[in-house]
Amino acid sequence: MISQEKVIRAIDEANIELTWCFDALENFRSNRAEPSVLFEFQACLCKAFNRLDKTYRLIKGEEKTLILTKNKYSPAWFSRRMKKMDTYKKAILQALSIGRSIGDAFAWIFYSAEYALIEVHAKEQRQPLLPPKVGGIGERAFVEKMQGLGGAFIIYHGITSFLRLGDVSFFDFGTERIVGLGELKTRQVGQDSYSITLGLVGDSTTTDLSKYNGVNIKTNTGEGLAQELDKNIEAKLKSQLDSIEEALHQREKRRNDEKIKSKSVFNFDALDMSIRRCKCGILSYQMAGLGLLLVAWRPRKLPSLGKRLLRKTNGLREKFGSVASNTEDLLKTDLPDNCVFVSNIGYTENGNPIFKVGSTPLFWWPIDRKAIKDIIFENVLVLTLFNPAHLWSLLRSDGYEIIIDEHSKVVSARKRLEDKVFEIRNFHHFQDLVQFELMDERSVVEMINSIMEKAKHDSKGDDLRVNLRLNIRT
Repeated sequence: MISQEKVIRAIDEANIELTWCFDALENFRSNRAEPSVLFEFQACLCKAFNRLDKTYRLIKGEEKTLILTKNKYSPAWFSRRMKKMDTYKKAILQALSIGRSIGDAFAWIFYSAEYALIEVHAKEQRQPLLPPKVGGIGERAFVEKMQGLGGAFIIYHGITSFLRLGDVSFFDFGTERIVGLGELKTRQVGQDSYSITLGLVGDSTTTDLSKYNGVNIKTNTGEGLAQELDKNIEAKLKSQLDSIEEALHQREKRRNDEKIKSKSVFNFDALDMSIRRCKCGILSYQMAGLGLLLVAWRPRKLPSLGKRLLRKTNGLREKFGSVASNTEDLLKTDLPDNCVFVSNIGYTENGNPIFKVGSTPLFWWPIDRKAIKDIIFENVLVLTLFNPAHLWSLLRSDGYEIIIDEHSKVVSARKRLEDKVFEIRNFHHFQDLVQFELMDERSVVEMINSIMEKAKHDSKGDDLRVNLRLNIRT
């Protein structure tokens, strides 16, 4: 039977590797780390994931057994036990999210210029756990034993939240770009022997890696002999490689996209200040721009990450329940569309790392390094209350017509320039810049105006549609 102590122990043991990885990245960021850290990092983070994955699957296994034998227990006991199982799962998933937040920061070293590829990755489904059993063994063994294949550095997607297409990426230090994506299939061929098949699509401009295009590389982690793939698995692999090939093709098409550069203001100082002022058990309030309120809370300090993630949140809900009385600066009586959207800094409500296409991982934000670590390891919780009415008001002052529906969602944002009407669709992407990236509302308006002027210049009297892809560098 899974106990609370076992869950805490698994998280605390994983935290040893998580902390090492965070500190190693911090040393790398500060140019204090040896290059070997890049090779050790992924193996260390995988150890943490492996501990947590095993515990999560044990919990799921007990849940399944409980459901199958439900009639043996009283309804009250069964209900309490299932709720406890759910609490354990959430704690494990949150620990995994801490790991993926650190993994995102690592992958960003190699992917920071690959916004087109990141957009394709984001279309794939997020995977909360690493592959179980043979699949996971093969992926970890490949990353550790095959580094340098084709002269490239191998990045393992499983330790991140945003790399989802394929299992591995290949980075070339010479060109400083991703030169290939690969899918791995593993089969056990002996007691301690596995056959790993790599399906690879490489960049045609990279001679060392492109020679492997369309070739299945088989390598054994033991003494067994490589075996051919099952026909169904081979067909699935081909389909996955077709998707990867299309992704690389789309990246090449995007290479010549026209760029509009805009220097923007971000309210990182407000986040830094809110955490600095945050004392144990006391809420800290800090305005970040016109319509964003940051509310930071530092729970009672617990050295154990496991105990911290399992801590009951009733007291926290009571604390945040008083927030409404401190929103005078957020809700202006002269604004016709006042509303408030609530979110978090660092993690979503479900506990996943917040990483939006075109943004920069939290680790690389230019704020105090201790504050970054506090957020990632949840020593501090930061709530955001966002009133977009301030942004809408600025745009209306600049001549935009903003139409809002009953759910406080922008239905239409348009502006007339001479004989043309320009309309912004999917306006929530601009609001996200304030709510999740801390961009100042005035900078968002300046960005929108720059886009409008560019569209006006390029339209030449004809209808024109502009697909905008944001690429933020902090």
